[in-house]
Amino acid sequence: MSEIHTTSGSGSQSASRALRPDTLLVLPRTVARKVAGLITGRSDAELYRRSIALLDLQLEESVLEVGCGDGVGIEMAADIAALGRVCGIEASERLLELARVRNAGAIEGGYVELQQGLASRLPWPAETFHKVLSVDSPRDWPDPVENLREIHRVMRSGGRLAIVIQPPWRTPRDEVRDLGELWAHRVDEAGFSETRFGIIAVGRSNAAAIVGMR
Repeated sequence: MSEIHTTSGSGSQSASRALRPDTLLVLPRTVARKVAGLITGRSDAELYRRSIALLDLQLEESVLEVGCGDGVGIEMAADIAALGRVCGIEASERLLELARVRNAGAIEGGYVELQQGLASRLPWPAETFHKVLSVDSPRDWPDPVENLREIHRVMRSGGRLAIVIQPPWRTPRDEVRDLGELWAHRVDEAGFSETRFGIIAVGRSNAAAIVGMR
C-alpha cells in the first residue's frame, strides 16, 4: 500500500502520496559534469525519458523546462508534444548554446523556444503552460518556494509539475526520502495540490521525484 504523507500549503492541507519506486529511473548527474557537458547521451536520455513520463505530456500541450541544460529534455518533449509548444529557460549561456544547436530545427520551425534566465523571473505570461518539468536544477535555487510560486503563476489550472532531484552519490536512502518530503512541502506551500513524492534506488544511489498539480 502506498504511504501517504500530509503536508500543508497555502493555509490548507493536501495529501502527498509516495510515487511507485518503478516510476522513474535517475542516474548520477553532478552540477560540474552538467556544466562541462560530459554526461553520457544514454544516461541523459534515460533520465529525461523517465522524468518526462511523470508529466503525462500530450500531443498538443505546452510544456516548460526550468533549467533545460543542453536541451536533451527539450528535444524529447518536442517529439511528444509535436503539435504543442515547448519552452526552456537556462541560466548558463554555454548550456543554452548547446541546447539551441541540438534543437535548431524545432526552433526554426517555431514550436520550441529557449531563453536565458532564472526560475525566479520567468518571461512568460500567467497561465501559459500545461506542464512544467525541472530536473536537478531546483538544488541550486536560493529561494525554492518563491521559485515554485513563479512556476505556479505560469501554469494553467489543472496543469502538472514534475521535479526530479538526484542527491550526491551514496546519500543514505532515508536522507533522500527526507529530501523528497521536504520538496513536497515546498510544492504544497507554493500553492500546488495532490502532491506526491517518491524515492528510487539506482545501483548504490537514490533519487527523489515530486509531482504536484496546479
